[in-house]
Amino acid sequence: MITFCCAQLHRVLAFVFRDCASLSSARLPGARRSSTLLRRGLLRRTASLSAAMRRRIFLLLALPLLLLTALPAQAINYTFPGALPAGCVDNGGGSYTCGAISLGASDTIAITSATTITVNGAFDVAAGGQINSGAPFSLNITTVGAAFGAGANVILNANVISGAALTIGADAQVGGNLKTDVGDIKIGANTTIVGDLSVGTGAILLGANDTVNGSISVTGTGAITIGASSQVNGNISAVTGAITLGAHTSATGNISTVDGAVTLGANIDVYGNISTVNGAITVGAAGAVGGSISITGTGAVSVGAHSNIGGTISAANGAITTGAGTVSGTAIGNFECLETGSNIPWSPTTRRPLYTKLAGTGFSIDIAALKTDGTPQTSYASKYVKVELFEDTTPLTNCPDFAGKTPVVTQTVVFASNAAGRTTTGIFNLNSAYKILRCRVTECTDSTCGHVTAAPPACSSDQFSVRPASFAATVTKADGSALGSTIKAGVDDIKATVSVTTAGYSGSAFIYPSASVDHNHISVLNRNTLTMADAGNTPMTDGTVSFNVASGAPANGNFRYHDAGTLTLAIRDKTYTGVDQSNNDCMVGSASNVLTNGKYGCEIGVDQLISRFIPDHFTVSGSFTPSCSGGGFTYMDDPRLGINFKVSAESSREITATQYANPCPTSGSCKLTLTAQNSSTQIDISRLTPLASFPGATTVGSGAASTYESTTWSNGVYTVSGTALKYARDTTPDGAYDNFKLKAAIADPDGVAIAAQGTSDETKIRYGRIALSNAHGSERLALPIPMKVQYYKAGAGWLTASQPPNTADSCTPIALPASIGFTFATLTTKNHLAASNVKAYLKNAGTYITSGIVTRDQLSLASPGNSAVGPGIGYVDVYFDLAVMPWLNFNWKGKPTPTAADLNPTARATFGVYKSEFIYLREMY
Repeated sequence: MITFCCAQLHRVLAFVFRDCASLSSARLPGARRSSTLLRRGLLRRTASLSAAMRRRIFLLLALPLLLLTALPAQAINYTFPGALPAGCVDNGGGSYTCGAISLGASDTIAITSATTITVNGAFDVAAGGQINSGAPFSLNITTVGAAFGAGANVILNANVISGAALTIGADAQVGGNLKTDVGDIKIGANTTIVGDLSVGTGAILLGANDTVNGSISVTGTGAITIGASSQVNGNISAVTGAITLGAHTSATGNISTVDGAVTLGANIDVYGNISTVNGAITVGAAGAVGGSISITGTGAVSVGAHSNIGGTISAANGAITTGAGTVSGTAIGNFECLETGSNIPWSPTTRRPLYTKLAGTGFSIDIAALKTDGTPQTSYASKYVKVELFEDTTPLTNCPDFAGKTPVVTQTVVFASNAAGRTTTGIFNLNSAYKILRCRVTECTDSTCGHVTAAPPACSSDQFSVRPASFAATVTKADGSALGSTIKAGVDDIKATVSVTTAGYSGSAFIYPSASVDHNHISVLNRNTLTMADAGNTPMTDGTVSFNVASGAPANGNFRYHDAGTLTLAIRDKTYTGVDQSNNDCMVGSASNVLTNGKYGCEIGVDQLISRFIPDHFTVSGSFTPSCSGGGFTYMDDPRLGINFKVSAESSREITATQYANPCPTSGSCKLTLTAQNSSTQIDISRLTPLASFPGATTVGSGAASTYESTTWSNGVYTVSGTALKYARDTTPDGAYDNFKLKAAIADPDGVAIAAQGTSDETKIRYGRIALSNAHGSERLALPIPMKVQYYKAGAGWLTASQPPNTADSCTPIALPASIGFTFATLTTKNHLAASNVKAYLKNAGTYITSGIVTRDQLSLASPGNSAVGPGIGYVDVYFDLAVMPWLNFNWKGKPTPTAADLNPTARATFGVYKSEFIYLREMY
């Protein structure tokens, strides 16, 4: 509701009212209440007003309407379904019925699904309107008994059937067909029509620079007029009416009318034929017509100068006039057979291929009529040819030589009136295989091809193969008995029998390990698990096992498989289609029977699944490299223990089954349990570290005597390998483990067992330490310090170097002065030793050295002689620094948390004290 106040009117239209007071002070003579006015009539009461007063009242009432008409228009957006134009009804299923529709400038209609709109009245679209912009869904519009009109710059993505005239403005875009049964179709300049234009009775008029991507037709009475520089990508046809094309217009199809003239402007380009029954045909100067020009009734033909007509020019009952420089003709130089869709656009120098075909699968090819220069004879139409396929394993000297041979198949092919020199055959379906075929084309006099013309036959430039779709294969044991549901790898020779049911085939098939795959679809080539059935299990390579197969004559060959899981055996004939392989007229390296870019695989093959192989047994091997190699032992905590331990899944021929546990048949199966043993007693393997030296996902099992567990195998092998492992010390001495070994156990879901005992070689693991003992003697002599390497043995305690077998320790080094340290007491009158008075050295067989082996070389302190405070008497504490050999330290003082110094062995050396080594000495004579 709009309300106007007097003050506003006074400001806006001062020229109408001099002031509001003049209006408010005016009084109506004989004023009555409103009810009285209503009873007696407003017009009668206002009749007594003066003319000026009546004009003022009229302007006051009309002013709001004048202001509303001055407001700018607002575009309206309609949606089907949703915000529908007034008068539209949703019938459901995308169908709508509307009254007359008028879209204002820039109004839009959008649809959200495939839609049909029936308009019982006119449908008008103002300039800039948009219907189904972007064309997300199909739209059909029909007006019943009324016209459809669209202004300039309209976007219309719909098929329109108009009940009367149909008009599209300039610069518009139409994404559909336009049709009317009664009325004209008029298209403005620079407009693009994606579909067809068709009229029952009425004319079709196109402006300049229009594009029509479909056909244009009038099926009743009416002319067709196309503006200059337009493009029509279809046929143009009329029944009773003229056809006119402006200059520089292009038409890719045929132009035809029954009763009417055809007039083409200068520089036109028509790809097809031009024909009429009764009417003149006029082609402007420099025109190009790819087909023929013909009048079968009454009418003359006139062709402008410098025109080029690809076919014949004929007029049954009229004159033919051609301008200077005009050429025409229909000479056929050759025929060609080639793949549909190839050599487009045509080039005389481009290959005309024929691809490999499958026996039993239908196919068609194209036949092209060529001029003598190798270009298409686009005027060749309404003709019949005989197409024959011949075996061509022995190439002939020339094409007519096939006359004495029987074709594999024959077909009559028609070049229709619109063929433009190229057509497609019917379906060939060859049930036999042919190694090499060639196509021959012969021109016939009629559709029966009972007689041929004088034109010589023409053969295809290319040959092609028709191959069997596949082989058939069966697999058994070598003796012909059936394979079980599980097959022990390598135990039985396997026989593959290959056959082919397609007639006409004879060739050689081979096993191809490169194309044979395991259950993970990975090639088995280079694994050495697919072998010949010979004494040496020779690894198979591509093409070493052959099958000389012929139709109805199977062939067989033997092989062995040494892996686990499934095997898909690839058997191929890679040479049968050789005629096509050199030009890539089939997919090289493929046996696919699915067309890809028009091509099948070059190979004939079969992929035979064989399931399921399991290992024959497991083998366990293992060795140790002790850190003290001379003695064959390693001290606990010494990180120089080398281990090479391996568990392998193997075939009966001791070839590793590389795909065992990749994956296991059931989750959690194929579990390997690893234990450590001393003789036959299990000990804690979790002290064998680091775990990083074990395969990934190896975990510590439960129980006091822990185990290592894993379901991770690599190429059929579980391996523990490293040179920096150690067996950790416990909190209290234990051992010695002089028969240390690793043992494997496997929970295989198929019950495959470990051959033999499943253990590694043995080594010695010992808890060791270095011990120093107190010593005293003369200050004038060197003082030997007892130094021993010991190891713990349960039940025997600490065994020293003098007790076998630790005499073999030849690997515990000592270096001076680094290994030996001194702690001096305070100098007193009884203790004269200081740092400058004491020096350690090693003595070996009377020779003094500075580095050696603990159990071989004697530690001594040099005689202190005289010190600064008197004779070299006193004592010093000697310790062995084991920072670089912590595996030989010991908690000598039994502290809960000993320091590094507490773990070093110590002894006290005292000079100047004498004591016999003998408690009782007696000589007897």
